[in-house]
Amino acid sequence: MDPSSGKKLGRFQSSIVEYVWTKVYSLAIKEIKEVSTSPPTITLFDPRLESKL
Repeated sequence: MDPSSGKKLGRFQSSIVEYVWTKVYSLAIKEIKEVSTSPPTITLFDPRLESKL
């Protein structure tokens, strides 16, 4: 495996990580907005959810 392909893979992985975080972040923002406008049935910060992660 030559170093140039390793660099490509690294860039590819970081873009995936970036994409995933963007998704997670936007979902979290949406969740927070919904929670602030409606009664929280289940929130992202629910301890029951955290124990499952």
